[in-house]
Amino acid sequence: MINTDTLISSKKYKTIGELLKQPMKSICLVANNEKNIVIKEYLYDWLIDNHYSKTIMEGNLTDRVHKITNKACYYHIYKNCFDNFDIDETKIIKTILHP
Repeated sequence: MINTDTLISSKKYKTIGELLKQPMKSICLVANNEKNIVIKEYLYDWLIDNHYSKTIMEGNLTDRVHKITNKACYYHIYKNCFDNFDIDETKIIKTILHP
């Protein structure tokens, strides 16, 4: 069970609770570099629930895409929308145009 006392592999922060008190940029960087997959998933889910889901989507399409172009959102989309089918893990190549 993961909670705020769970140790993480960061050199700067020792526990998840200590990390979650830091600025959002620090949380994102530590989550991306976390070695334990279970803790990484927990941090990505926390980021989606507490930061990215509250992001206001305004402006043109490019501005909107830049707000969700990160590993946490990518993980959330392929986990929840594509039933854990990660396109980067597959070796399927489909040709669109035949030569």
